[in-house]
Amino acid sequence: MTFLAAAALLLGAQSELDRKVESVLPQASEERWLRIPWQLNLAKARAESQRAGKPLLLWVMDGHVLGCT
Repeated sequence: MTFLAAAALLLGAQSELDRKVESVLPQASEERWLRIPWQLNLAKARAESQRAGKPLLLWVMDGHVLGCT
């Protein structure tokens, strides 16, 4: 196999890998939740919720943050 053939093969493998990686990355429409102004302070969130007349969502979990038990 010549150097050029090997290089072309590697470039083709890289572009195939790039296509596979691109296929599993989140699309812009899937990242809309990142634009939500999340509030970490419960007191501030409650006051803002009352002021805006909107419900308050509490995300509460119990256990290890990485799911390790």
